[in-house]
Amino acid sequence: MHPRLRAAAVLVGLAGWVSTPAWAGPKEDAKRLYSEAKTAWEDQGDPERASELFSQAYALHPHPGIALAIARTSLAAGRYADAVEAYEVYDRDKGQMRADLQVDIAAELQDARDLLNRRSAPAPVAAPTGPGVTASDDQVARLQAIAEELAALSQSIQSAAVAPATPDQPTDSGEAPPPEPTEVAAPSVDLDIFSEETRSVSRYGQPLLEAPATVSVITAEDIRMSGATNIPDVLRRMVGVDVMQLSAAQPDLSIRGFNRALANKVLVLVDGRSVYQDILATPMWSTIPVLLEEIERIEVVRGPASAVYGANAVTGVVNIITRTPGTGGNIVHLEGGSPGHARGSVVMSGRSGESATRLSAGFHQTGRWSTSEPVVDGGPVVSYFDDPSRAMGTVTANGRVDRRLGDVGSMSLSAGYAGGNSEFYVFGRLGDYALDFDSAYARADFSAGPVHVRTFANTFVAQTGPFTAPAGDDRLNTFVDSDTIDGEVEYINQFDGDNVDHAVVGGVGYRFKSIHWGYLEDDGLNSDEHHFRVFVQEEAAVGQRTEEGWRPVRLVGSLRFDRHPLVDNPLRTMSPRGAAVWRFAEHRSARVTGGTAFRAPSQMESYLELYQPVGGVNGLAVQTVGDRALLPERILTVEAGLHDESSDIHSADVTVYMNQVRDLIGLTDVDGSQFTGVLPDEQVISAGTTSFTNEEGVYRGYGAEFDGRLYPVQGLDLYGNVAVGNITWDVAGQEIPEESMSKVKVNAGVVVRTPWRTDLATHVHYLSGQTWAERDFDEQGQVAITDLPIPGRTVLVGKVATRPLAEEDLELSFTGWNLLALADGGSFQEHPLGQEVGARWFGSATWRF
Repeated sequence: MHPRLRAAAVLVGLAGWVSTPAWAGPKEDAKRLYSEAKTAWEDQGDPERASELFSQAYALHPHPGIALAIARTSLAAGRYADAVEAYEVYDRDKGQMRADLQVDIAAELQDARDLLNRRSAPAPVAAPTGPGVTASDDQVARLQAIAEELAALSQSIQSAAVAPATPDQPTDSGEAPPPEPTEVAAPSVDLDIFSEETRSVSRYGQPLLEAPATVSVITAEDIRMSGATNIPDVLRRMVGVDVMQLSAAQPDLSIRGFNRALANKVLVLVDGRSVYQDILATPMWSTIPVLLEEIERIEVVRGPASAVYGANAVTGVVNIITRTPGTGGNIVHLEGGSPGHARGSVVMSGRSGESATRLSAGFHQTGRWSTSEPVVDGGPVVSYFDDPSRAMGTVTANGRVDRRLGDVGSMSLSAGYAGGNSEFYVFGRLGDYALDFDSAYARADFSAGPVHVRTFANTFVAQTGPFTAPAGDDRLNTFVDSDTIDGEVEYINQFDGDNVDHAVVGGVGYRFKSIHWGYLEDDGLNSDEHHFRVFVQEEAAVGQRTEEGWRPVRLVGSLRFDRHPLVDNPLRTMSPRGAAVWRFAEHRSARVTGGTAFRAPSQMESYLELYQPVGGVNGLAVQTVGDRALLPERILTVEAGLHDESSDIHSADVTVYMNQVRDLIGLTDVDGSQFTGVLPDEQVISAGTTSFTNEEGVYRGYGAEFDGRLYPVQGLDLYGNVAVGNITWDVAGQEIPEESMSKVKVNAGVVVRTPWRTDLATHVHYLSGQTWAERDFDEQGQVAITDLPIPGRTVLVGKVATRPLAEEDLELSFTGWNLLALADGGSFQEHPLGQEVGARWFGSATWRF
């Protein structure tokens, strides 16, 4: 390609006017290209070659830091238009980078613009000469002024710190460039821009090497090649994460144990906004209006995080980070397969001046894995849904607008909707329910310097009842109307001192919860709650600053107070965290972290009033009630780890931890002394009452985790991780094994990007056996506990993706999920009360433009 055309193509791609699909394994291959570019520039003094390689790296991994490298090497190569465009891209997008990587390029950008303008200026018109032609005094003055400008321009060009264009390279104007000196500074951004980063541990961007907690990252490329159709299935690959599907529509997950049919100890966020359903203390994945195709990355923090996020971040946090508006181009995706699976999405992203938008819409439906009771027309059992073979059918829409407010700051407005129907397992023997729901949110953010103001509102409305029930029996059918309003003012600032560098985070917030639900006392009329919070974190980096610019030791202290209306003792909702991180080499670090977290009682646990049919006697029921005096569940964790990114071809993390959990919330035995006999209003015979309570004793868990990734050659990515752990329950001095947690979890995968526009991927997820102690009611309505074993299980996933067109903007793929279930006896349960998980296969088409 002609150099001028090649440069123009790079600039067009950088500016976002044409979006070139980056299908390949972007980050790792871009890292290699970046290294080659630095060698070409620093060791070989070839800015033209360096600029080409930096541009190729940017196409794979469009990071603002690479745009800055393109700008500087293009300037050195005399390609001023390229340099100006790349500087402008960097200036526009540098806010996506960590604060310590951002540099002020105002002077460099102005120099590049000046050089471009001088080169593009029209040549002066010579004064007329010849016999009989005389110049006026004004013409002479103008010619003298032009001569002086040319002299000044020549001197300026000779003193500019840019290298000349090569002799055979045309300039933007088509003329040979004027002579220019060859000395120029090397790009100041190094390979640290490729270190994995997290924004979820401390609320601001920092490399994993310096994070004061254990965190793993899933990229958009990982999601593309995962073969997953929902976010929890993507998370199966994460070390220490246990994904449990009770149905095809309801995956629950835990981190380091304590999984339940309602997974209530992991906080799920979308761009920092809580999507935790306060009503049941669990995320409901089908109600989250985020498409896989609009996710930039998912960060998983393992360990307590209440010091940063407050209630419910007990064993970890899952933060789903969506693409910044104006990045990533446009996407249309369609897929379909079995059982009853179909999914489609459209994502549109664009930029106009200081504003950027991202709009998305999609649908998702999937069939049930299995049916416990046959549903036939006119039969004794009816389904809540018209189609009893469907587990879920939803539609979503989402939108976000970001705008820079000049030098003042920025603002962002977003809103989303999800609606449809979904199968959902609720607590205890109530079991399999159906939801017909509408869920929506609205959010506004404003940032000015170190101050960030955020507010959002979540709403959830549903009609619900048992998925299947005897014909004519609708006693358990109910309604739900839940609203949450949250507001927060946050201060984040990082500043350097002579001996200590500081990063300070602090803020105050308020949360309002309102719920109306037929299962609550007085339908929830008296269950509104007002919550308040205040938090602060100080990170001090100490020690002699290295040549690369970082200090070797970071000390972190965090503290948060949450005011819960039903918890009288504020110490029970206080969450401290302390950590020390030692960066003992440029790309190696060690960390020690200790902290506490709590889970607040849900509104169901506090206000429930439900008559639950039990046993084999028609009309027999047990009353289950909430308890407003419940204590929050609390966890104390101490962990130590090593993180290694010491080469371009690998990364690794090793962690050991200890957990201690108190005041877990469970149900009491049935007390038959208070409510017996016939209750006409409820049309049941009461066998007694049971309520939520804090369990006695202490749960102790120990474990170790290893997580590694390897990129031995271009186009080959490998990952593998192992988690081992054990939990025991110490009650009255007796050690009782808690065996609902798999003692061993192993994940491994291979992704191959061939030269023939075809990618191959395979993933294996293994969990060792479990035993669940499940409560049930016998025929007399009394509590009986039964140990139910779940054998070990393996999920095998394979995916083939090809791009048949030369432009590579269309991808066709075929995926098989849980392939071992295709064989007889290959399906399995992941919870003793859940359905048997079967296989899923589907084909898809994706167009990026």
